[in-house]
Order: sequence, then C-alpha cells, then structure tokens
Amino acid sequence: AKRIIRPLAVGKVFGKKIEEFDDVPDFFINCITYLDPEGLKEEGLFRISADLERVQDLRYEIDSGDEFDYSERMTYTECGSLLKLWLRTLANPLLSETAVEAFIRTRSTARGFVPEVQRTMARLPKVASSVLKILCFFLKRVGDTVENRMSPDGLAIVFAPNLFRIDED
Repeated sequence: AKRIIRPLAVGKVFGKKIEEFDDVPDFFINCITYLDPEGLKEEGLFRISADLERVQDLRYEIDSGDEFDYSERMTYTECGSLLKLWLRTLANPLLSETAVEAFIRTRSTARGFVPEVQRTMARLPKVASSVLKILCFFLKRVGDTVENRMSPDGLAIVFAPNLFRIDED
C-alpha cells in the first residue's frame, strides 16, 4: 500500500534553528510516518547507519523542497539516518543545556517527576516541545518492537548525542 506523504515546505530543512519552523517540520512527520509501523521491524533501526554519501544525497534532495516520496526513494535505514542527521544538524540542539540540566534535576525532585517534566517541557520553544513529545512516543514504539532489537538503553545511546550537546569546557 502506497502512503500519501505531505510535500515538504519549500526551503531549507537541515541546519535551521528549531525556532525557525512555524510548526513541527513536515520532514520530521514524514520520517515518523514512513517508519511507523513497518520500519519499526527493521533490525538495528537507528543503530545501523546508512551509506553516508547516499544520506547526503537524500539530504540535499529533501532540502531543495521538491515533492518527495519516501517509500520510493529510501530504505528504512536511510530514513532513520536522515532523522538522526536532522536532529544533529539543527543550528541549536533540540534541548538546550539549560533544558538538559532541568530534566536531570527532575530525577531528584521531591515535588514529583511528572509535574517537573511537564514544567520543563512548558519552558521549551513550542516546536521543540512538540518534536520532543512526538519523538518520545515514537521511540517508545521503537523500543517496544522486538524485531528491531533496539532496547530503550540502546535508543538513548543512539539519540542523546543528536538531541543535545555537552560543552566540553
């Protein structure tokens, strides 16, 4: 069954600040839609990287803003690599250093974990918060799919460097 994929908005997708998007980017939604549900069964989804040259070619094609059918143009592994690349190449990371510190503090708060996470999420830019919510629900589905052999720990190892950057100073 062929899926209908929304065309990408004209303009740059990769390397932008998350605040430059008016809403959750079509590219992000298209990746999630393409991968879920069939791509979730791909063994090593997100752990196994696609060919770098092929991923770069796809990146430039997507960045051009032309209509793009994911199911005809790429594998699940290539789509997973592009999704990680998009997160990694955001001009500012999806989670700022302040947000990461706030999330870390939620683990030790006496006020309760869920209310603290909600407060931290409310402080994020609107689009960043929406992307993070969608990504978390999606990664939960990935982690629950036995066929791909990606545990929650494995997903954390793969995605953390793409969601925030640690200042090495």
